[in-house]
Amino acid sequence: MSQLNFLDGEEHSASPIRRQYLDIKRRYPDAILLFRLGDFYETFDEDAYLVSSELEIALTGRDMGRGERVPLAGIPCHAAEGYIARLLAKGHKIALAEQLGTPGRGLMAREVVRVITPGTLIEDSLLPARANNYLASVVPSREGAGLSLVDISTGEFAVTEIGADGWRIQLAAELERTRPAEILLPRSCGEDPTLAAVLPSGSCVTLREDSTFSSSTCERLLRDLFGVATLDGFGIGSNSLAARAAGSLISYLQETQPASLSQLENLHSYSLDRYMKLDPAARRHLELTANASTGGVEGSLLWVLDRTRTPMGGRLLRRWIGQPLLDLSAIEARLNSVEELVRAPLARAELADAMSGMGDLERLASRAAQQNLSPRDCLAMARSLRAVSRLRRTIERLLPALGDAESGGLDPCTEVAAAIESTVADDPSAQVGQGAIRQGRSRELDELKTQFFANVSHELRTPLTLILGPLSQRLADPGLESGLRADLERMARNAQVLLGHVNDLLDVARVDAGRMALRASELDLAGRRAINALEGQHDKNLAKYTDPNSAQYHAMVEWIAKQLNLTTLRYQLLDDLVEAIGLPREKLCTFCWTGRDQSEQFSGVISRIDAR
Repeated sequence: MSQLNFLDGEEHSASPIRRQYLDIKRRYPDAILLFRLGDFYETFDEDAYLVSSELEIALTGRDMGRGERVPLAGIPCHAAEGYIARLLAKGHKIALAEQLGTPGRGLMAREVVRVITPGTLIEDSLLPARANNYLASVVPSREGAGLSLVDISTGEFAVTEIGADGWRIQLAAELERTRPAEILLPRSCGEDPTLAAVLPSGSCVTLREDSTFSSSTCERLLRDLFGVATLDGFGIGSNSLAARAAGSLISYLQETQPASLSQLENLHSYSLDRYMKLDPAARRHLELTANASTGGVEGSLLWVLDRTRTPMGGRLLRRWIGQPLLDLSAIEARLNSVEELVRAPLARAELADAMSGMGDLERLASRAAQQNLSPRDCLAMARSLRAVSRLRRTIERLLPALGDAESGGLDPCTEVAAAIESTVADDPSAQVGQGAIRQGRSRELDELKTQFFANVSHELRTPLTLILGPLSQRLADPGLESGLRADLERMARNAQVLLGHVNDLLDVARVDAGRMALRASELDLAGRRAINALEGQHDKNLAKYTDPNSAQYHAMVEWIAKQLNLTTLRYQLLDDLVEAIGLPREKLCTFCWTGRDQSEQFSGVISRIDAR
């Protein structure tokens, strides 16, 4: 049964979570919907079959309530990026449905927060460092075609119109040069075999409604984006194929990556007549940027010439090699710059040294415009801007002939670098909210941290001392059975070690105050009941619950983490806590839950953990 047809006839019989999934899926029929359930992204129905096949992971089933069981294939959230990269490489689109709000009673709200497509990537781990990741739009007609390209990871936005005889050959050559990750086409052109023949292999083709390519819609979107009354200043006319191609990209980005639009500050119109025309066959035979045998960079002209120190330089050299100049003055200007550098080995060495520590400023600036920078990205940007300042000084001092032409456009943005350095800690966490702000930057924040750590210090130390108290009393009993004594001594040692870890962690750990809540009474109760359980029935298989390599051990860690709402320090702190308590998992139903229903509910949770 089609997952999208399910709602048409049987919506009344579906469980709430099933209806929620199908409602979201119906809005994104062309994408694989990754549906967040706890620590996993799950796929169902046809998506589950597809994901299981493409990623070679197990296909299982899930009870969705009311006797309904559907195909399921899931990936862990912490490793999702790698799986998503593999799906994108195969040309699939991903709709990411996240849980919104905090867990509570009733159905948790979920909504798609991002649609990930091959042409709309911004993550460094998913992008080629030394090549652009273009999203292209092609608008064909009988007389020619409009082609627009955007790389939202760098902010590059360009458009051209091909109208001469043999425009299909020229379009094929330009698409072969740029190798877009994704190409937008009007749906009415989807079955055109002559157009399909010019599209490069490996590019994901996305068919869009013809209305999104209309002149009026596209020109309005471009005018609104750049805040202009006409598009004449960009070199594209009204009702042109170029305007339709560029505007259709804006429409698509509004749906998939709206934050990226803020960084598109200019539209570059270029003509293919300025560059040497090389058809796809000539490019392959010349091996300009890829070898003819495997398609890889090794062995190509680019591989021989590329000694650039930064990813930006690598991408620029690729473009220069792929677009040989025809204008004599432009060729001479480039050669003059090369000659100047050849004659100045000292300057070359200083420039190379300055650029060696520079990050990918183009992509860092792009992510900053989209408000998607991590604290470490911020520091990388500050270091790169400091390198720009050094580059500019070196050019002005040692290369005076290039000074005006080359250094004039190098803005070191010293105020931005200084602001970052004064705000972000020297060794920040990977994510915002986990210790990124430099001490002394905000008096109010420093006071809150001091107060928080004082409270946490008490709440972490107190339960451990309460555990050690009854343990010491029991160990003082000379009649204690030897096996039980050994276990209690182990527990006491581990609790002491844990107390030492707590003291260390309080000095250096950066924790999120809003997600950490340890209450002394709960932990004290758990410790006392653990001792009572051991006295009443010594568990011969206790070792499997204290062995970090066992599944039971990690299930125990997971359970305690959920019970105590401790996430930030879970694997630093709770591994030792499990050993300190040493309580078998099955006994938690009896000692840590009250009432038959809750015990059965917890047993069901444990069963699902085992099944997973």
